Amino acid sequence: MTLKHLVEPRKRLVGLAAEWPFISQVDYTGPLVKYLDGADISWIVGFFVAAIVFLVLVMTSRSETGRHDRQMAYVQGLTHLLARIVLAMDVPAVDHATQTYGHLQSMVEMVRHDSDELFDTILGENPFAAEVLAAFWDSAARVTRLRR
Repeated sequence: MTLKHLVEPRKRLVGLAAEWPFISQVDYTGPLVKYLDGADISWIVGFFVAAIVFLVLVMTSRSETGRHDRQMAYVQGLTHLLARIVLAMDVPAVDHATQTYGHLQSMVEMVRHDSDELFDTILGENPFAAEVLAAFWDSAARVTRLRR
């Protein structure tokens, strides 16, 4: 979440709108002030409403971060893992290839020169990578068992 998302005018208006019924000024008195003996508590209401909106945005951002990390465990984790495996196989050049094989080779070429540190970060620091790797190895074992 960026600061822009937190201070964007439309989001700030929520706090201001919540203050409106509780304003007690010379030029304007909100409709709920009469139940408060004329007390202006608009700033208190605005503060708490803005705080709640902020917390909701932060919690939403955290869940989005988790969703992003889970997706990247698949997107980056599998891509880099498969490319590293193909590179480790030292596959010889081929004269004939399918379009799918061409895509595999393109994937390998895209990450061929990525550092070991990047690979370790993708698979080691993403909290969902271990789950994706386990699913990959389990699936690979099932598929290869079917071929035996």
